[in-house]
Amino acid sequence: MGLAIDEFDDFHTKRLTHLLSSLHEGINHLADSCDEFGHQLEQHERALKVLEIQMVANIIFCVSYGYMAGFAGMAAERAMIWRLVLQARGQAKLWEAFVLAFTHRLLERMAYFVVLDSIQWAVAQQAVQIGIYELADTTGYVDRKTMNEVAGYDVLDWKTNIDQVKREFVANVAFDLTMEGLGRSKAGRYFDRGSEYWRNAPKWKPALAGFAGRMSGSLAYSATNDAQTGDWSNFTDPDKLWQMMFQKTLIHGTRIGVYPASRRPAPAG
Repeated sequence: MGLAIDEFDDFHTKRLTHLLSSLHEGINHLADSCDEFGHQLEQHERALKVLEIQMVANIIFCVSYGYMAGFAGMAAERAMIWRLVLQARGQAKLWEAFVLAFTHRLLERMAYFVVLDSIQWAVAQQAVQIGIYELADTTGYVDRKTMNEVAGYDVLDWKTNIDQVKREFVANVAFDLTMEGLGRSKAGRYFDRGSEYWRNAPKWKPALAGFAGRMSGSLAYSATNDAQTGDWSNFTDPDKLWQMMFQKTLIHGTRIGVYPASRRPAPAG
């Protein structure tokens, strides 16, 4: 009987106590792991929300930029025409006046609507993106490590952002040149809302022409952007292609109300 009591005491005071202690440590470790998993899950959910906000902000910016640039372009072209008319009146020979006016007009169109427009578009768009990511990081809404993992790159790295600005600039140049080229082609009236062909046409016809021109330019924009990154999944992946076309339709469809100057390239998106 004494041996059984000793064995029972040894089991409870030594082995069972050790097992219960190990079980307690295991449960605490499991609880800590669950807490960390929950934290990481929350951080990833927040990162996805930041990406969603950034995408919505980008769409709003594209639409707003289109309206601002549309009306600003109209005003700028009117002012340019009046200045050229005043210059022409001061010329001794009429043909010299027309050559001078045409040269200035062409250079200013290319300088403003292609180069300057692309610079201001790329910089402004990237500034909006950086501002959203910086706000999320500064306020502690989501940690930068998780944000970078979800986004697939370092969202606040200056070199990365400068490279994105360069790509956006080149892509927007392609957008503007496509719009300009289509507007000057034989079928230009079908891509140019400001064409004289639509002067007495119902409003919906030039509206669709402007939409077709912007969508064509936007596809050139995306193709040029993808060519720079080497990733053509936006065109080869059916799901991404559908998402891209939906986004472009949303952006450029809401800009049908913009009345651009004749054959003037609109901002990209």
